[in-house]
Amino acid sequence: MKTESTVKKTTVPEPGIEPAAWNNSLKSLRAAMPFLVTLPPDVRLQRRTPGQTSVAWIERTLTVIRDHPDSLPGSFDRAHYLEDAQLTLDLQKFLVGLYELVAEVKDTLSLVGGRAVEGSRQVSGHVRMASRTTPGLKNIAETLSPRT
Repeated sequence: MKTESTVKKTTVPEPGIEPAAWNNSLKSLRAAMPFLVTLPPDVRLQRRTPGQTSVAWIERTLTVIRDHPDSLPGSFDRAHYLEDAQLTLDLQKFLVGLYELVAEVKDTLSLVGGRAVEGSRQVSGHVRMASRTTPGLKNIAETLSPRT
C-alpha cells in the first residue's frame, strides 16, 4: 500500500486502466450478485446490519446445526436457515473488503483532489492576472471563482 510520502507527484492510473473500466467492473459485480435488494428508506431505518457480535453468534449456531442436525425440530426450515446464515457470513466478509476499498478510494481522492484544488487555484489566479491585459478573459476569469 502506498502512503502519501511514497506516492508520486503525478499519481495516475496505469495506462489502459480507464475510469469507464472501474464503472464497468461495478456493473459486472452488481450483475454477479442478483440477490441484492434495495430497501425503501423507511424500512432501512428499521433494520440493522448484523455487527461482529451477531456474526460470531451466527457462526456458532451454524456450527452447532451442522454438527448436531438432530437437535432441531422437524418444523425448523434448516435449508433456508443455512442459506441465510452462510450468505450473511459471506456478505459480511465481502463488506469488510468493500470498506477497505472505499477507504483507499477516499484517501486517494483526498490526496489527488487536494492537489487538483491547489492547481485550480493557481490556474484561476493566472487567468485573473491575464484577464487584465487579454481581451475576452475577464468573463472567463469571473467563472473561475471557487465554489460557484
